[in-house]
Amino acid sequence: KAIELAEAISRYMRIQLLEDDDPMSVHNSSCLWLGQGRKSQKPIIRQDNNMRTHFFKICKKAGALITDDDLDEFKIINPNREPNKADERLKVGNVWPLTTHQLRRTFAVFSKRHNLCHDIAIKQQFKHLDLPTTEWYGEGGLASKIKALQIDTELQSFLNDVIQESTTQKIHEWYKGWDSGQLMGHMAGSINKNRISLHKKYKSWDAINEHVKAGRLTLVGTLHSYCMAGYECQMHKVSSPANCMSCENQLIDKEKAENWNKRYQWVCKQVTDMEAIGSLTSSMYSHFITQIRAAEKVLHKFQIPFTRFEIGNDKYEQIPNYEG
Repeated sequence: KAIELAEAISRYMRIQLLEDDDPMSVHNSSCLWLGQGRKSQKPIIRQDNNMRTHFFKICKKAGALITDDDLDEFKIINPNREPNKADERLKVGNVWPLTTHQLRRTFAVFSKRHNLCHDIAIKQQFKHLDLPTTEWYGEGGLASKIKALQIDTELQSFLNDVIQESTTQKIHEWYKGWDSGQLMGHMAGSINKNRISLHKKYKSWDAINEHVKAGRLTLVGTLHSYCMAGYECQMHKVSSPANCMSCENQLIDKEKAENWNKRYQWVCKQVTDMEAIGSLTSSMYSHFITQIRAAEKVLHKFQIPFTRFEIGNDKYEQIPNYEG
């Protein structure tokens, strides 16, 4: 609901940017956080300082004043803080100085404190390139749990049940062939083979659920595929999905193929816009075209109509076409 509200509020501003002739305006239109001080000027992306002013007003209206308990908890969950700087800004009775970075840190710390998700899941959500960065974001979460702060065990149990049931349902659908057999990836061959060779009782919902509960079957949805390796994979390749194409644990179904299509359309447009304004370098093109060609393989497999992307000149080294 929050995302839908933010999208509705900034919709007219994004339309203005989409209709502008400047390619960078079109690029900025993909951002939710837009502001427009004057109607005679184009909308711009809200910067951090502007957001801090906005957050301050929200905290003040909500009565979020700093207490002694807040300061005690702050010291526990921020072991890497600069004490002098923190003491200057945080005074009992003052409005809490909320920042955009705090929102991300709060999400990571809260998740670790209450065992709501794995570090890998946070890494994927924040699109970090390495796991140590994610661990730094969640620093203090375990310490706060050790201090016996209240843990919502009911919520944790509920989430575990939902994850197990959703994993079971998805794998069961694949084995039953309800998706008309449309699967891609190394794991697709094993599943298609087991559809025929396995006895019916071993493909039942209950049988699959037992394997999921025991941890023998795991499934993690990424931005572009499913990973059967669970969180044993650190998902370094989430930001470069083409590198997952050769992984034995990757699996793509019709739903994920649609995500590939959306990303394909977006990346093609970004590359075209950067080429138009002269900001596209050879290294950037090399990265993007690899992702584009991988997406074309997926679209070809699932028979999703597309036009093969071509930059229009020989300035950059070309990547071979997808294999039909």
